[in-house]
Amino acid sequence: MTTYTTLVNVDADIAKKLAFFISSRLLEENSTKFYEDCQKLIDEKKSAELVNKLLEQSEFILALEKDSEVESCFQSLFSILYSLGDASNESPAIIRSIISKLTSNKENEPKRRLGALVVLFNLTYSAESRLEVLNAVCSYAVDTQLISSISHLHTRIDDWMTTWSLTLSQKRALLLTFTRLLEQVGLQKQSLTISTQYFKTFQQEVTIDAQVEELMIKAVVNAVNSPPEAYSDRSALLEAFNGFKFTSSWSVLLTLLKIIVEGSLDDFTRFYAKNSAVFTQYKLSKDDLEYKMKLLSLATLASQLTTPERVLSFSEISQSLKIPLEEVEIWVIDAIGNHLLDASIDQLSGRVTVSRYAHRSFTAAHWKMIQAKLNELRTTLSYVQEQIQLTA
Repeated sequence: MTTYTTLVNVDADIAKKLAFFISSRLLEENSTKFYEDCQKLIDEKKSAELVNKLLEQSEFILALEKDSEVESCFQSLFSILYSLGDASNESPAIIRSIISKLTSNKENEPKRRLGALVVLFNLTYSAESRLEVLNAVCSYAVDTQLISSISHLHTRIDDWMTTWSLTLSQKRALLLTFTRLLEQVGLQKQSLTISTQYFKTFQQEVTIDAQVEELMIKAVVNAVNSPPEAYSDRSALLEAFNGFKFTSSWSVLLTLLKIIVEGSLDDFTRFYAKNSAVFTQYKLSKDDLEYKMKLLSLATLASQLTTPERVLSFSEISQSLKIPLEEVEIWVIDAIGNHLLDASIDQLSGRVTVSRYAHRSFTAAHWKMIQAKLNELRTTLSYVQEQIQLTA
């Protein structure tokens, strides 16, 4: 996957150097005038005009032999906004002019154009400018089918929302943009995480409009279809919906999500018997979800172990998952492969020793369990401390 970063440092003469570099490669009859025009704008500290003048040669820059050369040229070009000391500096008008020039063509060197936009994003500093450039980056990536090149940027969303002092509407727009981007490149788990943040911004709303509710339905369907190991993301999404009043037309779908998050295999079976039409309506696979529920039920079964040895018999697993005894080993291996268990299998004795299991959800009962373990640890430490003092 291609990613883009900022590589060069800017010096005081960068504008002159870039103007000379470009002019030296133009046709002789154009070279001198181009350089003289640039020099005049440099002397007058007219950043906007100089940037636009240099942008006239953007096709020349995009045609350079090496990607590193292209990136360095655009870094130098954009840095002019700050190197000339022009009071207009990073004005929205200049930023929009650059964006317009780079995004006007989607066929010629789209990867390099996208890289230049990311360079511009890295070099801007005001929240308003960064958000505008980021929106342009995302839109151009979608239009040119280069989303995978910028999908890694989602890891910086929390930092942006903290440092940019965004309005509520700006936060929602940012979260929604990346929810859709990640979904388009198949990063379902990451998309689910970002969409959960998006829905949490509506928790204080009295009513939810139809468009947002439609997005919620889509998110729930994605969560229901998410891989077994995405248990924490499903749980977080379900928690984000606490307090919302949903229409009866899809609240049953939310019930299905709740079963997958914290319900049993029997709960799922009963749900399907009463609501099979939901599976048809939302194109859900009963077999796929039943497979997921069996794996999650195995994790739940492991979490209910109270003995220090943490051992499950093949017969216990067979009964809980409603599978033949001879298939137990396969299901345990699948659970391990889906990061729901760490365990060793003793085929001869028909036992599974569990060393780690996934918490499908974290309820009040789990907090009580942790509290009990902490109290037990505190008592043990106090006893050890007393023994050390007695022998000292």
